[in-house]
Amino acid sequence: MFPTPEAERLTLLFAGPGREPLATLAELDREIAGALAPALDHGVAHAKLAWWRQEAERAAAGRAAHPLTRRLAASHGGAHWPALAERVSAAERALAGLRPALAEDLEREARLSHGALWSLGCELLVPSHAPAAREYGAVLGTAIGLAAGQRSDAPRADALSLAHQRLEAAHALQAREPQAAPVAARVVAALTRATLAGTAHPLMQLWIAWRTARKALKELEA
Repeated sequence: MFPTPEAERLTLLFAGPGREPLATLAELDREIAGALAPALDHGVAHAKLAWWRQEAERAAAGRAAHPLTRRLAASHGGAHWPALAERVSAAERALAGLRPALAEDLEREARLSHGALWSLGCELLVPSHAPAAREYGAVLGTAIGLAAGQRSDAPRADALSLAHQRLEAAHALQAREPQAAPVAARVVAALTRATLAGTAHPLMQLWIAWRTARKALKELEA
């Protein structure tokens, strides 16, 4: 869900009220990704993902069973649960050995693997601007997935170029409707840019996250 573990830690550090739902979504992401563990039996992996697909359907019907989805449903009952099913689809495709050969295919996979949960996450953080927040989160998450490096046969340079394009598209959406871009999402966007630029020093990333959060809070409170 995040481009790097450090980006996750810093995003959650500056997420404010968004920390709890984003942390829960990150845990959900790891639960689903667990089906792709190399040591896991293939049949067990398929069963695990089938269960999560059913859980997305249960959550949409108001009958979530897993502690993580129940936690989200308890405080955010109107969540756009189909996004969880999209994340499961990405895992199923990876389990089947799908390796996109073209950058455009890779972008589509990144939208499923990362964009889906960021779409849901942004909606949870700003439910009053749900449609725009979902769009912003989907574009931002796609950029994060491209930057993180999906399993692919597509040229890495093409993936990085698309990641930059998606980040610019997210920024344009933010400029058009600032309230749809929550603080935490802006922080992870800035950290993703830093990842693409090779800015890996922890202190530099901490400064980037703090500066971005401070600027976002001022803009959203204005």
